[in-house]
Amino acid sequence: MIVKKVWLVLPGGGVRGAFQAGFISEFVKIYPYIVIDRVYGTSVGAIMAPVIMDNRYDDLVEMYSSFKAPTDVFTPWSLIEAKLPQASLMLRGSAYKSVGIIDKVTAGTPAAVYDKCYCAAWDLTKKKTKWFTGTNYIEGMRASSALPMAVPPYKMGESQMIDGYIDALIPLDLIKQHLSVRYDDSPVIVLIVDCSTRRFKIMDEPPKNVFSLMAEVASDATLANCLNKLDRDFTEMGVPVLHIKPANVAFNSAMDFDETKISASIVDGVNMARSLLLRQYL
Repeated sequence: MIVKKVWLVLPGGGVRGAFQAGFISEFVKIYPYIVIDRVYGTSVGAIMAPVIMDNRYDDLVEMYSSFKAPTDVFTPWSLIEAKLPQASLMLRGSAYKSVGIIDKVTAGTPAAVYDKCYCAAWDLTKKKTKWFTGTNYIEGMRASSALPMAVPPYKMGESQMIDGYIDALIPLDLIKQHLSVRYDDSPVIVLIVDCSTRRFKIMDEPPKNVFSLMAEVASDATLANCLNKLDRDFTEMGVPVLHIKPANVAFNSAMDFDETKISASIVDGVNMARSLLLRQYL
């Protein structure tokens, strides 16, 4: 099997996406003959997708390396509130006004790039996942990155949209649908570059409360079941699936804007790409 195309899946994770940035920037250097044909992203994965499809791989690392504080990503409600996000959260329901980094990412990006980008957001009103691509992608980015409590839900018509992680950790059905209508038979690898360090079990340290425990169990069960189903279904279709995760636990949360941790996570991603062996597919 000679792989020519990669379908890239980027689950969200906030600053943890530094691992994804490091991995992708190195992966394209090691395997220049493999084309990243499309990207499925959620939250920060949705933000990175057009940068990748525009072949601006080094921009990913530069973007993450520039993050020093939440205001490098989010637009505050006001200059005064920029230093008081907790007060904004209490008064307005969200710490920040919007995800300002999206405007920088989309500036100058050719419209055709978005035809190969797919992102998910959760519709709070209709209680279902909505996918975006093409001319609707930029609006989808804003919806997919609307992290609860960080920014307000993104309004689309009568719907309130938030971060797509609730139901679209890995877009199994969408990928299967796309595989069934491919225009060519070039071998494809589905490459999931996760930025979570979770190992499908409760963390070693005790949860802070019962809600934390419930969230951990639900998250682990959802992702584990999703990966098991993905492996089974795609094996039957003859499509290899690789799931890449960070080797090290770098961050305390998706909003842990620590420069040292971000740099270490980028390096972790680079090293993971160098250790990846695709010989069986080449």
